[in-house]
Amino acid sequence: MTEDGDSPAEPHDAKQAGGGSLYSEVLKAVVVKLRSEEYLFVVAIAVILLVGALGAGTGNVRFGVLTIAVGLLSVFVLVWQLVIRVRRDAVSTPKTLDLSLRTRRLWARMARQPTRVALGRFDEFTDFESGGLVGVGDALALREFSSFFTALQLPEFDVGDDEPRGNEFKANQITLGSADVNRLTEKLAERLHVTIHYDGPRHSRLDEWDDCLIVRAPNPWNKAAWVIIIAGSYGLGTLAGARFVMSDEFAAVVHRVHSDAFECRIEVEIINGSPLAPRVVALQKLR
Repeated sequence: MTEDGDSPAEPHDAKQAGGGSLYSEVLKAVVVKLRSEEYLFVVAIAVILLVGALGAGTGNVRFGVLTIAVGLLSVFVLVWQLVIRVRRDAVSTPKTLDLSLRTRRLWARMARQPTRVALGRFDEFTDFESGGLVGVGDALALREFSSFFTALQLPEFDVGDDEPRGNEFKANQITLGSADVNRLTEKLAERLHVTIHYDGPRHSRLDEWDDCLIVRAPNPWNKAAWVIIIAGSYGLGTLAGARFVMSDEFAAVVHRVHSDAFECRIEVEIINGSPLAPRVVALQKLR
């Protein structure tokens, strides 16, 4: 099973849709946001309409017409509920990001399980802060994930350190930071047999480059959940990786690789301390 998408990555705090018709929003709600009981309602409506058509076709015209009328009324009620929900959400939440349906479906599928974001930390400064220090790049990535989840109306995620406990292992795991600063990244990379390595940041007189390892796979402690490793060489690489996994381009990679478990490396140019759109330089399925 794979999902797909196909447009370049951009920072998600800045990239927001400029509107869109109510009809397109209703269509997205039908495909992505129907609740489980509403799917059953759709099936029931289809059965009612089929029974009505069969009744009319076998000569019981009155029964057929009444049954079809009930089915059409049910369709109207369902559509009206969706219209009300879309209008309410448009007022109560930020405008939805301008993302493809593939990207929305990918994250909606993942959001069926609770999500936990594991922050890396620097242990070298425990005399100053006993819990360790979080890098600026990781903090910015966390903020953009929060905006992304809110805009797509996904359930809130938990934030924790790199040492989950008990049932926390069974949640979706999004790890920020390389194995040098994030023990969970290191543990998952070993469990998933990650083989792609990166070169680290490179500097020249005119520019600066960073890279980031991205891994997506089923959670080894709960196959119904997912793992996404975002391990930049430095903090800005991690920030670029976070923006990448929230983009249509990442959904396109998921579609292109035809696997639920893969690893890739992205490279990103840094201008004035800000990462530009990354490019994929290595991609392969996990063994």
